[in-house]
Amino acid sequence: MARAVLACLHCLQKHKTASLAGCLGLLLACVFFSQRLIVQEDIRVLLPDGETVAASQLFYVQKAPFLQTLTITVGGGGHDPAILANTVAASLRRSGVASVRTGPDGELTPAALARVCPLLPSLLPPADLIAWGESLDDTTIRTILEKDRAQLLSPMGLALRDMISADPLRLHERLFASLSAMRHAAGIFLRNGNFVDESGVYGMVLVRPQSSMTDTLAAASVMEQVKKALLELPPDVEAYVSGSYRHSEANTAIVKSDLRRVIPVSLICLTVLFFLFLRTRQALIICAVPLASLCVAATVTAWIWGSVSGIVLGFGGVVLGITSDYAIHTYYSIISARSVEEGITGLLRPLLTALVTTGAAFAALFLSAIPAIRQMAGMGLAGITAAALFSLFLLPLLLRSRVPGREEQDPPELGSARFFPTFVMVAGLIALVLFGIRGLRFDGDIRNMAYFGQDILRDDERTRAIWQMPSEGTFIVVEGENTPAGHATAIQSNERVRDSMLRAGITPASIAPLMPSPERQAESRQVWSTLWKTQGGRIRASFEASAKELGFAPDAFRPFFSVVENRPGAVNRESLSAAGLDFFLPMFVVETPARILAYTILPQKTVLGDDVLEEISRAGGQFVSGTLFRKTMTESVGRDIFTFCLITVVAVLFSVVVVFSSLVRCAAVCLPVLAAIAGSLALFHLNGSSVGMFHAVALPLVIALSVDYGIFMLAVLEGRLDTYGKKGVMFSALTTLGSFGCLLLARHPALFAIGLTVTGGIGSAMITALFLLPRVVGQGAYSRQGAP
Repeated sequence: MARAVLACLHCLQKHKTASLAGCLGLLLACVFFSQRLIVQEDIRVLLPDGETVAASQLFYVQKAPFLQTLTITVGGGGHDPAILANTVAASLRRSGVASVRTGPDGELTPAALARVCPLLPSLLPPADLIAWGESLDDTTIRTILEKDRAQLLSPMGLALRDMISADPLRLHERLFASLSAMRHAAGIFLRNGNFVDESGVYGMVLVRPQSSMTDTLAAASVMEQVKKALLELPPDVEAYVSGSYRHSEANTAIVKSDLRRVIPVSLICLTVLFFLFLRTRQALIICAVPLASLCVAATVTAWIWGSVSGIVLGFGGVVLGITSDYAIHTYYSIISARSVEEGITGLLRPLLTALVTTGAAFAALFLSAIPAIRQMAGMGLAGITAAALFSLFLLPLLLRSRVPGREEQDPPELGSARFFPTFVMVAGLIALVLFGIRGLRFDGDIRNMAYFGQDILRDDERTRAIWQMPSEGTFIVVEGENTPAGHATAIQSNERVRDSMLRAGITPASIAPLMPSPERQAESRQVWSTLWKTQGGRIRASFEASAKELGFAPDAFRPFFSVVENRPGAVNRESLSAAGLDFFLPMFVVETPARILAYTILPQKTVLGDDVLEEISRAGGQFVSGTLFRKTMTESVGRDIFTFCLITVVAVLFSVVVVFSSLVRCAAVCLPVLAAIAGSLALFHLNGSSVGMFHAVALPLVIALSVDYGIFMLAVLEGRLDTYGKKGVMFSALTTLGSFGCLLLARHPALFAIGLTVTGGIGSAMITALFLLPRVVGQGAYSRQGAP
């Protein structure tokens, strides 16, 4: 390997001008193409995808129509809540926000009920029709007709005439009983056509943008219009805004704010470190390596993904601290050697080993179910590979060995790792790691991966309290292909799911009462027909006798008996629309280009037994809840941490065993790794943090980078690198701390988690490599020429 690298360097040196010009052209091209990199304004990149259980749960949550709204609550100050809500809605409509409601799109008015009545024999379940028929004795019929007469004589009599004429025996009341759960779950609190809370103090405005709730650009636009609309309210009015769109907008704003703070501070830290450690003009050359590497990484990322999350961009900025390591070690190795070739020869093995271990840590992240983490992996892998290539093949063309004026020094005393002190320290650090793992909690709550300001939490809490909303949704979803056959399958499965709930004593909110399957409708119509064939004579005679005694006209109920005498109408989307009931459909049914999804909402704090869950699964339903999603995500975080760290540890051990021939030397090199893990765990406990997905991202990097410090320090102690290599270890560790440590200034939990993990780990690894590792290396044994 060394001969191949030196031969390549010799070739590049012979054509130095052309080589440098080609490199410059490559960098300019990368700068040009990196402009195509778009910061993606969609938080979906922070959420699981693929075929995982967590991803499927998340998909159903994202598509749930009752979670796609932005809720604005206004009231207080003695103002009419309906007027306040309509003021906000009017302002939003003028601003171009399409879907804004202060009340239902349609109401079950008497006129609408008159149109519903012909559908009742198809809408109601067979059991309800049978029970209704059995209840119609002479006394019940007369009592119902007396109520009808009283309503007709009331001030509302004229408005109720058509409804009573179409349904004198109040069959629609059985439909209302099944719709009550639906109306409550859909957030409908109606008073005089407006959403008003039970106290009559607050009104509600529901905003449903056409864009996805994860589209942060659209969310920011909607929130801007909402803020302008709220300014039109009197100053003493309370206003609370709650919903996923507000969360998306807040997360985008905080990430942008963090980037404006973190990246400049990171660059300042690196500049200060470079000034303190590198004070020659020649040394300034290595400053170009991390910047050039970042350009290459951005180009590769733009080519593969086209756009990245702002969090990934922030991560890419602090990767500058990692990519500078290779240039730093190359610089110190060359200036301390008698020739460039000697410096590269001594450097090559530890540098390539470091590249393999760090590359393995980034490569492990490709296994993550979260797109942003995979983007971090690609950007980091491209960056460190470019940095290693620039350091090996570009810097030697620009650097000179032996700093001018430097006097020859006696070679340092060389040493080798000693068995007893090495394994005592290994045992002690392993004990610290095991102690740190005790009580460590994995956190899969996606809410803790996002930013929630106090104002957002306050508004969410007040909204739930005012409207008595559940703290989290629990529902069942069935799906089918977006074809007529798929629609029929989904509707039938949705009906079976509701039946399962009712048998378990749970009354869910579902579209099933308004959209029975064709098979159920046919069964209901058959029961209706049988009822009037077997009992129709008795019911009709009793009805006509009571109606005549109460003074009703002979043909007052012709519409009702027309339905009795003719076949009832079938229920479908068109008939529901004609009856004024179609406004319920979008609250429970979602259509995508490929699928139709039907939702069944369970009452708050519903606990389903295993037998019920199994029956739901057989019916084609998927159970979705915040608790289940967090449990799934927590398990996923645990698996990811184990997988990421296992792959990194295997790569580290393999590389160390290949490079170092003895067990004692391998153990000595791994001392900074154990110290790094213990340091990160200590900070987790001190900060009160549970381990989340973005801690899992940083831990493999900590392992890979810390073993690099052990490799380079042992190379110095064994004489394969000059003592300047120790300065290089300190410098590279400080640049990593300076870049990643700045993430502790971030307010977004994901960026802060990465900063916390790396700061604790790298700080501990640096101290161990610089001060403890030399204590376990004895005197004698190795020289620069004789060391393997």
